[in-house]
Amino acid sequence: MAPSKILSSASFLVLIVVVICAITQPGTAIPDMKNFVNQPSSASSQELAGTPVTFAKTYLQSTAAPVSPENAIQISAEHAPDRLIVRYKTDDFRAESAMMSVQSAINAQAGTSVVKDFHSTGIPGMQIVQVTGNTLESAMKAYEESPDVLYVEPDYKISLSPIEKTGKKADISALSVSSSTYPDDPGYQYLWGLHNTGQAPFYGTSDADIDATEAWGITTGSSSVIVAIVDTGVDYTHPDLSSSIWRNSREIINGVDDDGNGYIDDVRGWNFYAKSNDPMDDNGHGTHCAGTIAATGNNRIGVAGVGWNIKIMPLKFLNASGSGYVSDAISAILYANRMGASVISNSWSGKGYTQSLKDAIDASQAVFVCAAGNSGANSDVSPQYPAAFTSNNIISVAATDYNDKIASFSNYGSGSVDLAAPGVSIYSTTKSGGYQYMSGTSMATPHVSGVAALVKSKNPSYTASQIRNTIFSSIDSISSLAGKVASGGRLNAAKALGASTTPTITPTVSPTVQPTKTPTVTPTKTPTPYPTPTPTVTQSPTSKLVSSFYASPVYGKAPLRVQFIDQSYGSPNRWTWSFGDGSFSYQKNPYHIYMKKGTFSVRLTVNRGGFSSSLYKQRVITVI
Repeated sequence: MAPSKILSSASFLVLIVVVICAITQPGTAIPDMKNFVNQPSSASSQELAGTPVTFAKTYLQSTAAPVSPENAIQISAEHAPDRLIVRYKTDDFRAESAMMSVQSAINAQAGTSVVKDFHSTGIPGMQIVQVTGNTLESAMKAYEESPDVLYVEPDYKISLSPIEKTGKKADISALSVSSSTYPDDPGYQYLWGLHNTGQAPFYGTSDADIDATEAWGITTGSSSVIVAIVDTGVDYTHPDLSSSIWRNSREIINGVDDDGNGYIDDVRGWNFYAKSNDPMDDNGHGTHCAGTIAATGNNRIGVAGVGWNIKIMPLKFLNASGSGYVSDAISAILYANRMGASVISNSWSGKGYTQSLKDAIDASQAVFVCAAGNSGANSDVSPQYPAAFTSNNIISVAATDYNDKIASFSNYGSGSVDLAAPGVSIYSTTKSGGYQYMSGTSMATPHVSGVAALVKSKNPSYTASQIRNTIFSSIDSISSLAGKVASGGRLNAAKALGASTTPTITPTVSPTVQPTKTPTVTPTKTPTPYPTPTPTVTQSPTSKLVSSFYASPVYGKAPLRVQFIDQSYGSPNRWTWSFGDGSFSYQKNPYHIYMKKGTFSVRLTVNRGGFSSSLYKQRVITVI
């Protein structure tokens, strides 16, 4: 072809491109999701610019807006390989049928099918879609190019932080378990976060606690107040939790969605990970949080929660290893909203911003309590979400230790973290009917959730905003928290309820003067030097209560599952097992899994009325 013809053809093509660009310039293309920036936290004065999206119903407006790509971060480097979260614009459609028609056409073009539609459950225009006839990247591009789509995101993965997966166990096998008159739960003396006297094994600062005993003089909670626990599930058969589990009165087990909420036989919550009606905890994390919130108090077993009489709604979205997806977290939050939760407790976080999760939180009428994170970092600089979202619903929680110092692992930030609560060596319930110490902002969060539920119990008409303001205005100012959290203080339950912080009820627990301060000696045992000693009985001369037990197997490789059988006589009605690795049980015939190598001594203390008997077997379990 002649050079002049080539030049002429090229000029013609350039002209066409220029004309097309001029025609399409005024278009309404949505911002690419990779251009979304970290948004400031609830205490920050800066917010993203952008035109809010309004809806006919009362929903919080979206703050999505285009920003520079160099600031973009993700909640996780991982995401579902074939699933997206898309939100359509809704204000451009006068009829819902017109919007549904447009959604169907765009989904077909993107090669996706709808898994879940949240339009009628609180987030207009939001859908979870499965990519079936396209690649994930191509499907995202199709949505991004549509002027009818507000945003599209991958379904990002969320995981518990490593410090909280295993928890921190404290070896208290050499300490006695003594009850108190208020409450009479034998593990109450280890709940320094509720009542701190400087007791063993912590030897912390007296009154570095939330003043729970003073608060209980006002209320121990109402059964009409529901706290949703969005986590790994809850062991709803745990003897210290079973009476606190929320029951869906409009649903029965019959294979039918009786209440029409889209979930069949959801009598005690839902498992969003497995898509079933069984929210049983197979990790332990959620059950630990549940015990701090609402373990039954004054029942002579285990521990006491912040609110004894409130109800907990188990909503499982994290699997046995502590991992899940944003889409399931959103489903859990919307379920909690619909089923009447006043407080939603969230002991998990991620390092990135996701608009869909924020929209779900903003659509809630509940107090949304969030763990600040366990990176030991300044969240004003390196925010973790959902705690750092800008939302009027959120309370972001850091962790303190038993000396009222901010925990070394806890995130902080005067512009992104609201307050602190006890979160180091917190003793609480765990799966399979057990008890365990754990540390983390995950453990601080349920203290705040429990107090929020107490405030709601005392003031049933309070809105989420009023509950938050009450908690913020009643903190204990702590010098070590100044400049670390927005309020400069630590949670105080008694002040939040308007109670005097001068104790009106004095528990009889006096751990600081117990003879058990020397760990090898307790008042209820006298170990013999033999591997399997005979029982040492601490009883009155007229009683016939004698502690005895059998364990099998006593030798094996980790993880070693050991069955313990009570063989005591004298008709005991209470059992306290110490397995030698920091774990306890109050069941009659528990099993325990030893995860680490070593040799372990086991103690069983049985009680009946005022009589007790304790048997201590030294080095009885060997794990290789």
